[in-house]
Amino acid sequence: METLKAIINDVMDRLQEVDGMKYVDKNWGQLQCEPPAVKYPCALVDIGDADYENLGSGGQVASVVVDVVVSVQRLTPSSTASKRRVDSYADLELLKKVQDALHLYGTEAYQPLIRSRMYKEDTEPGVSTYHLLYRTGYLTPPVERYERKEVRTFKILPSLLPDGQ
Repeated sequence: METLKAIINDVMDRLQEVDGMKYVDKNWGQLQCEPPAVKYPCALVDIGDADYENLGSGGQVASVVVDVVVSVQRLTPSSTASKRRVDSYADLELLKKVQDALHLYGTEAYQPLIRSRMYKEDTEPGVSTYHLLYRTGYLTPPVERYERKEVRTFKILPSLLPDGQ
C-alpha cells in the first residue's frame, strides 16, 4: 500500500505545479458535496483500479489505474455567436497541461504513467468534469514465508453423532 500512497502523492504534487490549477486533493467525493468542496479549476486523484498477478517468489506485479478528475467551471459561452468563443475552451487547454505534467512521469518505485482513457462526466450545470485515466505498474516484494504448521486430526466418537449417521 505504500506504493499506492506514493503514486497518489506524487501525482498530486505534479498537478499542483500545473499553471491555473487552484485545488488539488485526493478524491473523497468533494464534487458530490452541495456546494462542491473545491475551488475551480481542480484536480482530484485516486486509485481507480488495481490488478495483481502472482509471481513464483510470492511477490506480485501490480497494474494500477490512476483516476485524475479535472473539473472546470465554465464561465464563457461557446456558441458560434459568442465573441469570446475561443476563451470557452480553457477546460481543454487545462487537460493538455495535465497530460503534459503526468504522461510518462514515473519514479524508481513505479513505472511511468501512461494515459489510457479520458471521458467526460456530467456533474452540475456550468461545470465540465473529465476523468483522465493513467496506467502504471510496480512490483511488490515477496512476503516472508510462513512456517507450515502441522495439521492435527481427531476422531469423532460415534456416541457424539446424531442417530442414524
